[in-house]
Amino acid sequence: DNTVSNRLYGLVVGSGNEYRLCDCPIGTFSFFGDVDVALYADFAKGRARYRLEDRTYALSYKRNMFSLAPGFNAKVGFNWYIYEAISIRLGYNAMALFGTVASPRPIDFNAGGMDPGYDKDIFRLFHGLDFGVGLVW
Repeated sequence: DNTVSNRLYGLVVGSGNEYRLCDCPIGTFSFFGDVDVALYADFAKGRARYRLEDRTYALSYKRNMFSLAPGFNAKVGFNWYIYEAISIRLGYNAMALFGTVASPRPIDFNAGGMDPGYDKDIFRLFHGLDFGVGLVW
């Protein structure tokens, strides 16, 4: 097993705006956009372990690491305000993290010198569609 967990703590600054496109008999349509930039302190914990299947014997290697990881988040999409307290949102969200810690190479088979390689320059991109229904009462 070779597990790396990243705990990110930091400051986020962002801005967003919404622009009304039209008022129709079926509701109001608008376009929105949000942008955030962040600077995170990445407290990473690496755990590498050899173990037998019967769990009688195990070797482990633990290491704590620190790095600064800048981040970026952007959202764009459309809102449909059907009625006064009912809205539907469809959008796209992308979040990028730079400089996080990972161990892309597997550990070697030398149990006596177990020291997996950790890279601190990993780029991560999380993106996808965003859909939501809002009911306010």
